[in-house]
Amino acid sequence: MTTTSQFTQALDDAATGGNLKIFIPSNITLQLLGAPNSYTIPYGVTIFSDRGVNGSLGGKLKYAEYDNGTTSFVINNVESYVTLSGLRIEGPSGEADPSLNFLAYGFKQSNGTAFKVFNNDISAWPGAAIAIDKSDGAEVKYNYIHDNRRSQRGYGVVVQGGNAIADINYNLFNNNRHSIAGSGKAGEEWYANYNVQLAGSNGHAFDMHKSVSYTHLRAHETGRNL
Repeated sequence: MTTTSQFTQALDDAATGGNLKIFIPSNITLQLLGAPNSYTIPYGVTIFSDRGVNGSLGGKLKYAEYDNGTTSFVINNVESYVTLSGLRIEGPSGEADPSLNFLAYGFKQSNGTAFKVFNNDISAWPGAAIAIDKSDGAEVKYNYIHDNRRSQRGYGVVVQGGNAIADINYNLFNNNRHSIAGSGKAGEEWYANYNVQLAGSNGHAFDMHKSVSYTHLRAHETGRNL
């Protein structure tokens, strides 16, 4: 795909067919919308480029800034068995300025399974780059995840909503508020191995909350495993 219109049409087509593979050439930047619920990535779709092949940076998905007073919203809703691989993915803002109150989430899977995020350069998501919500089987591996910052948010990867599970391995993190986080509801698990956290950060790197609404749970039940 070399144009935004081709990309959005492919997503529309995949909604009826599924299992589509969308390749973004390394010399292409797709300028995409940054409004709430701009895109749904249908079941089985792979969006990929060639990051790292013969020095390639990978094709780029660039999302526009959007601020109409909506404080927290998702741009890409992800269905089951979706893969993002070999891309540069740049969100609308990487600033930590607390006066900026829009909290865009990049890619969120809700009530799904098997979301795979491999070998991408992902940055500038003030809410979170990757959100796993009441979903399992997520794998986030071999990525450079950086400059995701905002007061009270700014996550590289977050599990939330309860009963959300993610394996987060072999990533390079830098300049996130929290590189990995969990909201603390029952059944949330993230397993992080062999990741590298660089010195830049405006908060502690790895986090699992104890949600106020779940204070009756015993400590080991709040954010079950990390």
